[in-house]
Amino acid sequence: MASKIQTFFDERAAGWDSSVPADVIERAREIIEQLGIAPGSRILDVGCGTGVLVPMLRELMQARGFVAATDVSINMLREGRKKYGGELAGWVQSDAARLPLRGESVDWVLCYSVFPHFEDQRGAVFELAGALTRGGRLAIFHSKSREDINAFHREIGGEVGGHELPDEPEMREILEGAGLKVERLENRSDRYLALAIK
Repeated sequence: MASKIQTFFDERAAGWDSSVPADVIERAREIIEQLGIAPGSRILDVGCGTGVLVPMLRELMQARGFVAATDVSINMLREGRKKYGGELAGWVQSDAARLPLRGESVDWVLCYSVFPHFEDQRGAVFELAGALTRGGRLAIFHSKSREDINAFHREIGGEVGGHELPDEPEMREILEGAGLKVERLENRSDRYLALAIK
């Protein structure tokens, strides 16, 4: 585990939800709804935090399927479990580069507002791609543009200073290097999405 990052998010878990604006959550919902996740899907929510995506995914899956919600921060996971319990969702402490999953076991891997914090982005994508079934998809997304995300982390500094989304050529190289085919790569003023299929 990346202990500095774990500590950083552990210390902020209790007040995390109040720090996330409603419009940011709404944009996440819009992106989720546009991904085409089918009811009954098996989903890995990596860097789930306090579980902001869990209720959205439950709605989409119509009481079928499963969400494995993982995060390096045990306190974030505890907050998520307090809010949403265990129905259709399992909460597991894990680093993205060392998943507690068998290969080819999920239909979707979602990385919402977490990719810049992966210490080894290439290694993490390789691991995440290995968790996908054939035809499964990896979605890396944010409710802000790449430029805004990177500027925000530079401004905060400290443990998350320098945590950035790579530019388009590098992101394509990372995804394709893990055996994925890029379907969409969007960087808009109000969102970022990299979508790839195995």
